[in-house]
Amino acid sequence: MEHNLHEINRTFINLPEWMVYTNNEIIGDVVPRFIDTMKQQDPLFDAMFRRVFYGGSYYDGLKVGDPGEFDLDLLLDLPRYAQPELVDSIYPGFVQLQVNRLDAWMRQPEALPSYSNFGRLLDDNRHVNTDKVLSWMEGLVQRSLNNFVAGNSLRVTFSKSGPALTLHIVAPTTKMDVDLVPCFVFRDDKWPSGFRRNPVPSKPEFFVVPKNPKDSADVSRFWRLSFQEQERVMIDNKLTLKPTLKLLKKMRDSNNATWIPSYYIKTMFLHACLTKSESYWRRPLSDVFVDMLKEYQQYVKQGQIPYFWNEKNNLFHQKVNKKTFKNVSRWLDKAIKKIEKNPNDAQIIAKILHIYPNSDAFFRRLVYSLGVKVASSIVDTALTYQTICTFTLMTGATICSNGPEDVANNALATAAIGGGLLLIKGAARLLKTVEINKYVATSMLLSCITDFAVEIL
Repeated sequence: MEHNLHEINRTFINLPEWMVYTNNEIIGDVVPRFIDTMKQQDPLFDAMFRRVFYGGSYYDGLKVGDPGEFDLDLLLDLPRYAQPELVDSIYPGFVQLQVNRLDAWMRQPEALPSYSNFGRLLDDNRHVNTDKVLSWMEGLVQRSLNNFVAGNSLRVTFSKSGPALTLHIVAPTTKMDVDLVPCFVFRDDKWPSGFRRNPVPSKPEFFVVPKNPKDSADVSRFWRLSFQEQERVMIDNKLTLKPTLKLLKKMRDSNNATWIPSYYIKTMFLHACLTKSESYWRRPLSDVFVDMLKEYQQYVKQGQIPYFWNEKNNLFHQKVNKKTFKNVSRWLDKAIKKIEKNPNDAQIIAKILHIYPNSDAFFRRLVYSLGVKVASSIVDTALTYQTICTFTLMTGATICSNGPEDVANNALATAAIGGGLLLIKGAARLLKTVEINKYVATSMLLSCITDFAVEIL
């Protein structure tokens, strides 16, 4: 089972290196330039902006599913002289944000002209209003977009959904949705009462996010607490934690239990980080996977996952039918028994995760995976992949759409370096069936040239 789990993670769950490289290249180009444009458009944003926090499952290394979605927090500072204060609320995980000395701050020479519009973000009781902040940001993003030059054959548009303003980035063969969420950042001297003390002193800052409790009468007054930086440190550098967590997310998706948010599963692992030793995460992946799968089943069976930062809050507090909990718990229990009874049966694990060798999805990923291998490792494995190229073309070409012409050209050049007429034809035709953009094709070609240079030197 150990080998099977690693292979499933590598082939069907982990994002390919070329995709990570391409995504990072595009975001690393677009986002900083867009932030600079926002600063130029609004002095208030320029004065309050601190930094971008690259959050969410993609940057935590926990991404499963659509690789084109990204979460970026725009961290803003409130002037300390204005005495911003976090006020406890009756809603676990939420606070109110009040400014106590607005008038005194506005009389300070450094407040003007940058903060001249700051008062528009507050309600009549000097609470920072989430609706007003989001409305301000929406207008700013629109103005910035009107003055932004995307370049590099990119097209950028935006839409609004909840607390996020989503930038839609379209490259020649790539689409990306980047959520920009305005957040205010505080240090541990403002750490909220009633919450778990900071377990990561090296990360003293936390955020408040403009997301409201669903059953509040005045939703625009509440902000959700966010401890993403501390959580990232807690789950990092634990050998089997992330592979196990991604396998459980894959199981959730395969059972259509998407009503269980990814953060709930992550919370289970945050609790485990405190109760289990560091050596636990160095055990074989198969042991940790089965162990955490059992814990997951118990959480679902009980219908309770305590919020890590305030255990009075049950994350499963939303109205979910008890029968739903029971059905998912029963399915997980059956899956555990099947795995424990047949630990070395790859078919059982594949079926539980809905990875079927006869499905289009399987062949698409197989063709794609082999194509990348051919392009990047052709110097060392030229002869081996002659047969693979031919076989994969026969099974995969009919279900994969044609890529751009420059992909085929780059693949041909890459294959030519390794030599072998059959492999040249096979690799070029193979990669032509795979949807890869020009950034990736060029990157693979350069990588291959580098490897070849090392070989001959």
